[in-house]
Amino acid sequence: MIGIILEIIFIQRQDILKPLLDPYINNGLLITSTVLVLLPFAIKFYPNLAFTCILSIFMSILSIFIPIMGLPGYGDLTLLDRPFVEMILYLPLSLLGGLGLAGLFQYLQQNVHMPLEKFAGSILIGLVIINATIHYDFYPSDCCQIVGPDDLTAIDWMDKNLPSDARILISTAELILLPSASSQGTVGADAGIWIPALINRQTLSMPYNSDLGLRETLDILCQREINYIYVGEIGQTFDDVQIRANPAWYKALLSLPKAGVYQVIGCN
Repeated sequence: MIGIILEIIFIQRQDILKPLLDPYINNGLLITSTVLVLLPFAIKFYPNLAFTCILSIFMSILSIFIPIMGLPGYGDLTLLDRPFVEMILYLPLSLLGGLGLAGLFQYLQQNVHMPLEKFAGSILIGLVIINATIHYDFYPSDCCQIVGPDDLTAIDWMDKNLPSDARILISTAELILLPSASSQGTVGADAGIWIPALINRQTLSMPYNSDLGLRETLDILCQREINYIYVGEIGQTFDDVQIRANPAWYKALLSLPKAGVYQVIGCN
């Protein structure tokens, strides 16, 4: 538990790691506090299970500081990344809350000669419902949305009109989740990342901020035999102004208000 406290102190001093605790301190402070209040009952009546949950919390957080290096195609990595640990921490905390509630029931049965178990359980359920109603939005987070209506239209159009051996350029961005600000590799930056899974076309990637108006960039596209470029609606996408400014190199095949498909014609 001392180790967990030290980890939390360190995380709070690192801006890039702070989101790890947001669901449990900002929006979930009431529920987290309830788990802490019930923790002594969990330790008293279920010491082995409580220790396992506490140890799993400590090890999960610790894993974001354990470096993994030398994997081909990747930058500096850690055993687990921050978003994954953020998503799974609820599990040991939920188990601790359940063990604490069960321990509280046993304590009341042994020391209070009144049937208060149902009352205590109802209070806790009420706290969970009230907290969820006030603080939680059950719709997908806007931060993780990279596909819009125009993207779906464009991908469907490509499925019907592009050849099966098309090589499509999509945008990527660096993944930075460590306090060192070092890159952990690249990830898809817009809806183009879904093209292989949805329409079975081959994709190749370049950073979203690549200047497609430079001759050097066109030469790279030609060397990689890229014949189409996808510009997405949402996320970090290519600058289609650079593409449209060079009609001798790129031909617009599909122009939607927020997405587009271009053919590379400057390699001839």
